[in-house]
Amino acid sequence: MVSQSRSYRTKRIKIALTEAEYAHLVEEAQATGIRLAVLCREKAIKGKVVTPAPKINLEAYRVLRGAANNLNQIARYLNTTKQNPDQALRAAIGKTLLQVDIVSREVIASGDCEN
Repeated sequence: MVSQSRSYRTKRIKIALTEAEYAHLVEEAQATGIRLAVLCREKAIKGKVVTPAPKINLEAYRVLRGAANNLNQIARYLNTTKQNPDQALRAAIGKTLLQVDIVSREVIASGDCEN
């Protein structure tokens, strides 16, 4: 069995900040959903903060991805044929935009658009 040595953080650095600087760091930590100490350590060592990926509503994502694909196909058709959309195409565009609007409202109402 190979023993793994665990690295503990035992060194501390004390820095002085203005109220505005401190408030900025606290706000950034809250916005990214990570602890202030982690934010400061990552900024000091890496020069940037890697934020966790937001949680998403997979069903809403699937519907929006399908709607985006439909709009892309419609746009490609219109650009290829260089003609105005006919009634059926207008209906398809309207239906797709309605899907996007409904799903967007559901996601916003349910709070699934936040971390």
